[in-house]
Amino acid sequence: MKELEEIVNATQQSQLTDLQYFIGRYFLQAGQRELAQEYLQRCVKSGLRFKLTYALARALLRDLQAEEAKPAEEQK
Repeated sequence: MKELEEIVNATQQSQLTDLQYFIGRYFLQAGQRELAQEYLQRCVKSGLRFKLTYALARALLRDLQAEEAKPAEEQK
């Protein structure tokens, strides 16, 4: 994780939203939901609303939160 944060910290502000979105997607695919949500939230908090990845991150976070709210038997 230290190496990943070094990459994130070295990324230009204009590209940071995209990077955080794709890191979040990677962690989601790898089954690391908490890390995925962390990076997706960081993407949304960037405030760059004109970026496509901002909108995608918001939608994905909304879907993840809706999934968490379902009763356990519906999640199977």
